[in-house]
Amino acid sequence: MGKINFDIECDKIIDTMKLKRYEQNKKEILKNAILRYIDNGSTLKEKEHILNLVKNISWYWNTQITDYFCDTINEHFNPMDTLIIDYTDEKKKSPYSNSTAEISHCLSASGIIMDDEFVKIKDLNTISNNIRTLILIDDFIGSGSSIIKQIKRIDDMGIKNKKIIILSYICHSVGKQRIEEYRSQNELSLYFEKLETSYLHKGMEKDLIRYINKICQRCKKSELRYGYGECGSMVSINFVSPNNNLSMLYGKNIDDWDSLLDRNLNLIILRERKIKLLSRNQHILRNFYNNNVKSELDFDEFKLLLLIYNCSGISEELLKEFHFCATIEDVNELIDSLRRKNILSNQYYLSIIDRKILRKLRNLDDSLNEDYKKKKNFKFY
Repeated sequence: MGKINFDIECDKIIDTMKLKRYEQNKKEILKNAILRYIDNGSTLKEKEHILNLVKNISWYWNTQITDYFCDTINEHFNPMDTLIIDYTDEKKKSPYSNSTAEISHCLSASGIIMDDEFVKIKDLNTISNNIRTLILIDDFIGSGSSIIKQIKRIDDMGIKNKKIIILSYICHSVGKQRIEEYRSQNELSLYFEKLETSYLHKGMEKDLIRYINKICQRCKKSELRYGYGECGSMVSINFVSPNNNLSMLYGKNIDDWDSLLDRNLNLIILRERKIKLLSRNQHILRNFYNNNVKSELDFDEFKLLLLIYNCSGISEELLKEFHFCATIEDVNELIDSLRRKNILSNQYYLSIIDRKILRKLRNLDDSLNEDYKKKKNFKFY
């Protein structure tokens, strides 16, 4: 057997991914990330193990998940007697993103669900008696703990005689079993598109499994070695690692080990795309600034808003990691200034709340979009 060409093997992995045309630029970023990840191995055999680990990761994209919900929600949703449970007021799993909120926004923006067809759990006592079905939505169910917690809250409120439907794109076998074992006062149904299992059940060779165990044992937090709930999952959603994953995929708790799927990686990728795009179009940016927002913003404030725009879930802490300014104090001053101007808010994460500024940034988005003249509705960032 000849020497493995890791560059070619990475291309083979990425070529199997179902990326849409405007997502093709992710390929180079992911390839470089995988090659860096393989370099964690100190010997050729270890590098081969890491390559084979990556080959066994299940890669999913936000677009296919939201398309799935847009296509299937009507199979379970009747506007006469059904409500979607909105539990995004819960403590966030990550300060950077909330996938359930993104799915809900997609359904609402698509006109499939109206805003008044979402309800907070705390408001369930006020709903009409005509409501017979409650739907909980999530992109990925891992251990099942989070979704069962929501159902228990409903049970504890004394909500009876309601059918509860859980819709998920991906469901881990551990979560599936826990949900099926859970006995509530209500009729409970679980639907999902993809079923994921532990790394132990993926049919990988024994030497690779031994290597996985060896690295995961180095994780300084024993409860995270095989992911939350010890699911041992190997899943990526838009380059982000769910917390049920093996620690060697996402963990920062293993010394001298570069993770592949950092929980913040998706946002870092968006930032890299923006920087490249903006650097190529300095004349457009400067002209747009001078003609549209110079009286409202200084140029550094303008550039910071460009990083935040269309990048849902970006946090103040993560923004500081981008080294956008010379010092963290400079970033703090820009954020505080934009808050004082009522342009920026950070209830959950940094977001632009000034609608006039948002409209102007959309116009800039059109100016930068290479497909704009072809009337394609794709955004570069």
